[in-house]
Amino acid sequence: MSRQEVYAWSSTLSSIVFALVYLLFVFGIPSLFEPIRENFIQAVVILVIVDVVFQTIISIQSSQGGRVDRDERDVRIAAIGFKIGYYVFMVAVLILIGHLFVYGFINSLADPVYVGRMDAMIVHYLVAVFFVGTTAKSVAQVVLYRKDA
Repeated sequence: MSRQEVYAWSSTLSSIVFALVYLLFVFGIPSLFEPIRENFIQAVVILVIVDVVFQTIISIQSSQGGRVDRDERDVRIAAIGFKIGYYVFMVAVLILIGHLFVYGFINSLADPVYVGRMDAMIVHYLVAVFFVGTTAKSVAQVVLYRKDA
């Protein structure tokens, strides 16, 4: 498994984990996650520090002084992955734009309490769109690396 494939796997898993944690905090049962919510920022900072330390150790142990040579195959796979991620992201944003037009129609018919919740849901949908786009990019890269292996 090449180093770029390991990066693609780790990007896929981290996108999925962060999306699940976000969904649990937003739509989960709030009383269960209050103790975790207080320490969440500390946990993210610790994870980032651990990731930087591991990447530094891997780079130091590399035979080329921490440089990763990317050949044409890696560049092609990255380009295709970004293209697929971008297309997924754009389709989801277009769905959101269509939703806003429908929301404008429903807004005139709906209860005012429901209308206030819809504004917050649009923000959560944008965050979910971001996670879906990055996950699609990473999954496409993993599939292409596995297909060529």
